[in-house]
Amino acid sequence: MAGGRSKSKASKKKSTAEPSSSAPPPFPYLDGSFLEFGSEEELTRFLTHFAKRPISPPRVLPELFPQDKGYHDLDNQLQASGLWPFVSKSRSSFNPAFVRAFYSNLRREGDTIRSSINLYDIEIDLATFARVARLPIRGDDIATYGGEDWILNNEAVVIRELGITNLIRHSGAPTIHSAPPDKRLLLYIITRILRPRDNSHTSLFNEDLKAIHAIIHGASINWAKFVMIHMADCASIATERSLPYAFLVMDLIISADISIAGPDTKMTKIWIIQDSTFRKKKGIFLWVEVLKCGISEQVLLRLVGLEFSEPRVGRSDQYGSFAPTPKSTTIAMIAFPMATTRVVPAVIIGRGRVGKALHDMGNGEDVLVNRGERVPLDFPGPIFVCTRNDDLEAVLEATPNSRWSGIILFISACIFLRDKGIEARENQLQNNQGSG
Repeated sequence: MAGGRSKSKASKKKSTAEPSSSAPPPFPYLDGSFLEFGSEEELTRFLTHFAKRPISPPRVLPELFPQDKGYHDLDNQLQASGLWPFVSKSRSSFNPAFVRAFYSNLRREGDTIRSSINLYDIEIDLATFARVARLPIRGDDIATYGGEDWILNNEAVVIRELGITNLIRHSGAPTIHSAPPDKRLLLYIITRILRPRDNSHTSLFNEDLKAIHAIIHGASINWAKFVMIHMADCASIATERSLPYAFLVMDLIISADISIAGPDTKMTKIWIIQDSTFRKKKGIFLWVEVLKCGISEQVLLRLVGLEFSEPRVGRSDQYGSFAPTPKSTTIAMIAFPMATTRVVPAVIIGRGRVGKALHDMGNGEDVLVNRGERVPLDFPGPIFVCTRNDDLEAVLEATPNSRWSGIILFISACIFLRDKGIEARENQLQNNQGSG
């Protein structure tokens, strides 16, 4: 820090920076009791892009968990890499309004981030960020780690070190399911704590592979900059990703001597990593409908549970058969074919939130296709249609007639197709059943 002074102190309120006669009036959020904005543009940006933006639920690795589970190598690696204080950081609550306001005004300029809360400007340089986050600052950037050809030369090495034996069919991408539990925990830490993301938690991307390699081999990485960059990227209004690092944001606000008011989100047990956190949950059942040359049959299928940070309840109109209620954080998805307990590869149509979530819950052998693409004929398992209702007819047109008996729709989709008169084609489809 320049001159040894913290760069996280907030400046005076914007409304007091000028004489009161020329100062703009504050723009309050709701009743104005806990959030104010310095301009109408700031308030509009917050209301449009951040007021309802999901916040990634914090994840905490208990202090003795790796030791108790016998993951001694992972425990030593987290300690040696300097990541342990960050991944084990815990709080009893966070203030969602302040987290969203921080991200709404967040911008990064080089190694400095700036934001404002309640008319106070915040400026945090990388050294201060590292101190508050308790992350290492010395070392390579992940982006340049190992040079340009690192992935080409080391991907197979990392996959072997992780003990991964299965790759995603067709794409060849590695998936974590076949790795031993301690390596699955390492990826969970990367995708939920170090660099949280909304989906594809069980798949490995280039930065995941680099981060894993660096942690396993004790490389010096500028983890503070790694987190700072991801934090700024998630503040984009172009992608509107979930907002990560709620605990860290609270610490940054407090380090700037800004008082926090308003309702908090209290800790829940799912914030704490435990043995069941990264294992599939079974025992949930749901009625869905199977399209057999028309809409005629309901089947009870065994399900697996999936947790979302803040369910998008508005989608219940499209997916009424399984959409979460306002107080629910669990969406039930299916991973079993009809009339059997043997899991077979499935086709998942739709790369949106639901389709990707269902794919993530599989073992990596399922194929994910865009709506309108032809359904592969070499997959004997069910075909899950996870698209908007107005895309359903195009999906059916792209599905060979011989595979219609494997289509699984959500109940609201079946009602939609009934209303569109899809049953009128049943006889034609039955006649063409063997020709698709």
